[in-house]
Amino acid sequence: MRLYTVASNGMLCWYHYYQDKPDPNGWEAGSGDPLAQGGWDKYKQITAADRGVIYAVTQDGNLLWHRYRTGEDPNKYPDGWVAGSGTVIGQGGWNGFKQIAAAPNGVIYAVTQDGNLLWYQYPFIDSDHNPAPTLWAAGSGTVIGQGGWNGFKQIAAASNGVIYAVTPDGNLLRYRYTQDIPVANGWADSGTVIEQGGWAAFKQIAAASNGVIYAVTPDGNLLWYHPVPDGWAPRSGSVVGQGGWNMFNHITVQFDRCP
Repeated sequence: MRLYTVASNGMLCWYHYYQDKPDPNGWEAGSGDPLAQGGWDKYKQITAADRGVIYAVTQDGNLLWHRYRTGEDPNKYPDGWVAGSGTVIGQGGWNGFKQIAAAPNGVIYAVTQDGNLLWYQYPFIDSDHNPAPTLWAAGSGTVIGQGGWNGFKQIAAASNGVIYAVTPDGNLLRYRYTQDIPVANGWADSGTVIEQGGWAAFKQIAAASNGVIYAVTPDGNLLWYHPVPDGWAPRSGSVVGQGGWNMFNHITVQFDRCP
């Protein structure tokens, strides 16, 4: 699992947690190294998808596409930022969303100020992909959740259409959207409470493709949770990052389909 952070000085760093269970020593060597030395503090929001793609919302409302490529054929695709990173793929209006959350396959969920949940998809084609504002999938911008989504303190998307939402009184809810095309009645799970209370205290939450949730405490620890059908996986709530995580403006997790 690759996790990206943005500090108040604008530095974008990566962390790679390689354990499927909570372990404070489960971080790959090099975790915390910068991918960009500055400038990322200018974004209002960032959210990571798969294949190294990171979407960023500028203060004036544009949506930018970035991609940091790793693990591909080094002779053809060297590690680093790909050409086209920083391209505007959404022209204006994205700063009006209360929150955005990316999911695999280019899906982006966006919460409007009046509480609707919108579905967008910006499909990834291949490693030679050149981003352009004309590549949005049909149906992008469709309302799939009618009202109420602006009441959540935070949302975080995982794979398989799962969206976690934190209520102001601290409940953690799970939603699951089952459709590949945007329709309003595509929900298989419409707000199941998976934990009662306590989640409003977290400064940030971020979800991984396997459903694991990373949560930042007010005193800066990074906690690991894994919801399972009958409750929580063993050792959920364990500290995997000791201190300092509350200094980041943004934390987002890359989905596993990317190397």
